[in-house]
Amino acid sequence: MLRKSNESWSWPQFIWAILLIVLPNAAMYIFANMYSLERPYINVDYALVMLIILANQRLAGAIALVFAFFFDVLALMGQIFPILRFSDMPYMAKFIGVAPSGYKVGAIFLCFILIVFVFLFLFRNSDRKRLEFLACANLFIFAYAVSAIFGSERASQVWHSKARSIVSSQVVFGFDSRRTGFVDSLYVEGDIFSGVTLPSATKPWFDDILNLEDKVLLIVNESWGVTSQRIQSAVLSPLLESTEEIFDWEQGELTFNGMTVKGEIRELCQKDLLHFSFKGHEEKLKDCMPNRLRELGYETHSFHGAAGLMYDRAKWYPDIGFENLTFLESYIWPNRCYSFPGACDVDLANYVTSTYASDNKIFGYWLTLNTHHSYDLRDLSVGVLHCEEIGVDSDTEVCRNLKLQNQFFKSVAKVVSSPNMSGTRVIIVSDHEPRISNQAEMEKYFEIGKIPWVSFQVR
Repeated sequence: MLRKSNESWSWPQFIWAILLIVLPNAAMYIFANMYSLERPYINVDYALVMLIILANQRLAGAIALVFAFFFDVLALMGQIFPILRFSDMPYMAKFIGVAPSGYKVGAIFLCFILIVFVFLFLFRNSDRKRLEFLACANLFIFAYAVSAIFGSERASQVWHSKARSIVSSQVVFGFDSRRTGFVDSLYVEGDIFSGVTLPSATKPWFDDILNLEDKVLLIVNESWGVTSQRIQSAVLSPLLESTEEIFDWEQGELTFNGMTVKGEIRELCQKDLLHFSFKGHEEKLKDCMPNRLRELGYETHSFHGAAGLMYDRAKWYPDIGFENLTFLESYIWPNRCYSFPGACDVDLANYVTSTYASDNKIFGYWLTLNTHHSYDLRDLSVGVLHCEEIGVDSDTEVCRNLKLQNQFFKSVAKVVSSPNMSGTRVIIVSDHEPRISNQAEMEKYFEIGKIPWVSFQVR
């Protein structure tokens, strides 16, 4: 005789289980929208937590919930402060005291909702419900299948700025994005430089460093490309029209392929960088320009709107000779920019200008940020060129790049108009060619493997 099962389907309990999956996702998605951050609609990690709870493993469920919540928050933080390695978090924690009040309120809110959800997860009905567990398990598998089949989220960047899938796992993203070749290169050992001396826009400075002006400013400009004379003149128009402020104008091109840090080392050291692990190579950095200028009595300043832990700049900038560092975490900035998470170059320009108020010999180095791919138009804050007038389709990455470049040169024109900058020798050079997703558009408007530079002096 068959024994009748005592277990029956419990719709209220099942609905409660589903709510405990939906509510954390809803709360975190609302939070992300409050701070203009991107997030998948559904983080399946909370479904896995629910399965653990339904198995009546409450302590394990609480730990899993905190674990899932941590990676959910980390994925959002990565869009403001790119955290490449988990070991970078203590460095960022040091700047909590100077964080904007909005971020502090957000942190308190996150702690509150975590406590609420721990309470809800742990104090639900403790009866084992096999049917609930089976239903939630199938929902979990279905959700992950949707993510695997239809999702296109890129896990190659910790600082992703677009939620590219409806369903995904923030825990999986957190680990996968930190196993890329780029992050691994931060741990490489062996020679950091090849024996090649790279052509650079700063070569005249290296060749005649003893006769360099007392005030010099090097700007490495993110994703500035070599294009037609008509387009380049439109991009540079703010400077080309500043004839009352600048003189001794020169411009040219370099052949170069590589990432941003390689472009930095090209201009600061005239070296070819083999990897990004600077630790243990301090002696080889002594011949770079900041160290050489420090020996000649210059104050050395660096300015960059991203977090200092990006590419470990907070660690190797001092080794290369910079005494004074300005990063995203250095100040409370009036705005946040989106093409790459960080401060806005139009705001950073004010700090550059104020530095040159001193009568001391000054070497300033400004690495720009907001012209980074994907050229987010939310970063535009001033009137810029009209792409149609220079023969560029307005609905393209190329147009967005040119608009942001034009805005940057407006900021430079404002900088050189300041009395603080009088007598300053300036070089502006690209780090690398623009990254354009559509290769046909790239080849139509830009020269592959070429980067531009300009040099001038402020009156």
